[in-house]
Amino acid sequence: MPSTSAPLNGVQPEWIDHATAALMKEVCTLMLDLSDAFSLLDSGSNEAALASSIRQIKRVLFKRELLHEVLARDLPQNVVWVDWLQSAEGNSITRLVGGALDAAGFACRLGLQTGDRRLSEGLGPSFFARAFLWADFLLPMGQRQQDLDVIPTHFVRQVLVTTCYTTICTYVTICHHCCTTRRTGAGLCCDERLAAFLIRGWSKWLYDPYMQVVDVMTEKTVVTRVQIFLMTVPHLLLRSHCVFLRRSLAAEFQRAFEDRPTELALLLADYMRLIGGQPPLWESLAFGRQNGGETLVHDWCLFARTCLLCRPLGLSGRCPAPLVAQAVNLLKRGYYVGSDTRERMTIYRLVVRLCWQDVHNARCALRRGVFGCITVMPSQGSEIHLIMHGCIREAVLGLRRYNQRILRDMIRPGVDVDEDVAYTAKLMRMSYRILEEEEADWASALQVCGVVGCSRKEKRRPKLYHCRCGEVLYCSKGCQRAHWNSGHKDSCSQSGLPPRIVVRVVAFARLFVQKEYWTLVRRYGAASMPQVEMTLGPHVSYPPTDIDVTTAADRDDLRPEEVMVVLRFQHAEQLQTVRVMLAPRTVVERTGDRLYNVLTHTNFEVPSGPMTSGGD
Repeated sequence: MPSTSAPLNGVQPEWIDHATAALMKEVCTLMLDLSDAFSLLDSGSNEAALASSIRQIKRVLFKRELLHEVLARDLPQNVVWVDWLQSAEGNSITRLVGGALDAAGFACRLGLQTGDRRLSEGLGPSFFARAFLWADFLLPMGQRQQDLDVIPTHFVRQVLVTTCYTTICTYVTICHHCCTTRRTGAGLCCDERLAAFLIRGWSKWLYDPYMQVVDVMTEKTVVTRVQIFLMTVPHLLLRSHCVFLRRSLAAEFQRAFEDRPTELALLLADYMRLIGGQPPLWESLAFGRQNGGETLVHDWCLFARTCLLCRPLGLSGRCPAPLVAQAVNLLKRGYYVGSDTRERMTIYRLVVRLCWQDVHNARCALRRGVFGCITVMPSQGSEIHLIMHGCIREAVLGLRRYNQRILRDMIRPGVDVDEDVAYTAKLMRMSYRILEEEEADWASALQVCGVVGCSRKEKRRPKLYHCRCGEVLYCSKGCQRAHWNSGHKDSCSQSGLPPRIVVRVVAFARLFVQKEYWTLVRRYGAASMPQVEMTLGPHVSYPPTDIDVTTAADRDDLRPEEVMVVLRFQHAEQLQTVRVMLAPRTVVERTGDRLYNVLTHTNFEVPSGPMTSGGD
C-alpha cells in the first residue's frame, strides 16, 4: 500500500480540506479490514468471522461506494503538473488515489480467493476507467525532465509509480477473472489502454534518469521503479488466455519502438538483454531477497519460459536464436538469485526440451553454462544433485542426434570455453555412453520370457505379458503361473520399480561411483580400494568396501521418495563414507525392500583407469 505518511518536502503534508482527510481515514480503515480478512482466510479457523468481515467490506465498497467517491474527483485542469504535485492538495490527493487503488486490488484478490464474485467483480469497468485517467495524469514518464528534477526523488520514484503500477495490477486481476470465467462482460474490461499505459513506461526506461537501475538501493534491497515496470511485462504476457490483451500489447510494442525490432520475438529478446545487462539490479537481488526481490526473479524466470514456449505469445515454429540466447542467459541469472529448487528444476527441463528441438539451441545452452552452472555446486546440498542428475539425464536422452557432434565441438582443442562447460560436456558424454550401453543390454533382456528353460524366448516384448511388479515378462500364462509357484510369489511386489527406471538409477550410480573412485584413489592410494559392488541393503553386514542404498527410514535428512547411494571404503582400519548421489525423485517413485532386491543384481566394476576428457 502506498505510504500515507511519507512527506513530499520533508514535512508532514497538510490536508487541503477535512473531506480529503476523512476519505483517507476511511480508506486506511478499509485496508485494515482487508488485512484482517486475509489473516482470517489464511488461518481458516473462523469462517463466521471471515464472512462478517467480508460483509463489512462490501458495505463500504458498494453501499458506501467509498472508492468510487475517491476516484470521482475531477482531474486538475489548466495547471502545471509539477506545481500541482508540490502543493498540499496535489500531495494529499495523490496519496488518496494510491490508497484507493491499493484497496481495490486487495478487494479483488480477496473475492477471487474466497469465490465471492460480487466482491471480485463489483467495482466494474467504470471504476477502472477513472483509475486509468488518474494514473495517466500522475504518470511521471509523460512529463518533461525539468519538471521531474524539482520533485523530491522519493515521491517520483515510489509514490507516483506505485500508484500507476497498482492500477495495472488491479486492472489485470479483474481482467484475468473475467477472461478465465468467460463471462459476457469480459470485453468491458479489455481495451488498449492497459498495453499503452505499460509500454509507454517501458519505452522511456532507457532514457529517463528516473527510470534507471540506480533507483535500486542495494543496501536496502528495495526494487522500486525497475521492479514496477520490468515486472509488469511478464505479468501481462503470462495471461495467455486473454487474446485481446496479447494483441494490443504486441501492437503497442511496435508503435512505441520505432528504432527497435518489429518482430515480437526479437523485441522480447531485446527486452531480456536489457534486463540481463544491469549488474546493479542483480547484485541487489542477490544481496537479499526481501521486499519483492524474490517475486521479481520468479516472474522474470516465468517470463523467459513463456517466451521460449512461444504459445502464449502467438509465435509459430521454433524460437529465433536471439530469443533463446537471451532467455537462457536470464534463466541462468535467475538460477543463482532464486531459491526455489523446484522452480530451478522446471527451468532447466525447459532448456533441455529446447535443446532437443535444435542443435543450435543446445550449443547456446552449453556455451552459456546452463548445465555447467549446476554441476559445480555440490557443496550446496543434496537438492543440487537432484537437479543435476535430472537435467543431465534428460539432456543425454534427448540429444542423441546431436550429442556427439556438440560435445566434440565443446571439448576439442582451440575452443574457448571455461572449465565448467568442458566438465559438463565430458559428464554428458560419459552419461550418454553408459546409458546407451545399459539400455541396450536391458532391451535385449526384456525381449525374452523370464522363465528359465522356456523354449519360446525368441518372442518379442510387445507380445509378452508383464508381471504386476513390472520386472518380469512371460510368453504365456502357463509360464507366469510356473514362475509364480517357483518362488516369484515371495519377491513380487506392486511397489517394484520398472526395469527401465532401475537401469537409469544404476547407470548414474555407476557414473558417479567411477568419478568418486578415482578421487579416493588419488587421495588414499589404490590399496584401500577393492572391487565395488552393490549389497542388499542396510540390514546386512557390510564388506570393507561396498555401495549401500539407504532410504528415508534410515536417514532423517532424506525424503521418502529419494534413494541415496553411498560409497564406503576401508582406510587405516577406519570405515570412511562418501555420499555419491541422490537419485531424482522422478526416477525413484517409491522405495522399500523391493528396490533393494532389484539393485542387488547389479555389480559395479572398478574402472580400468581414470576418466579422460577425449575418449568416447
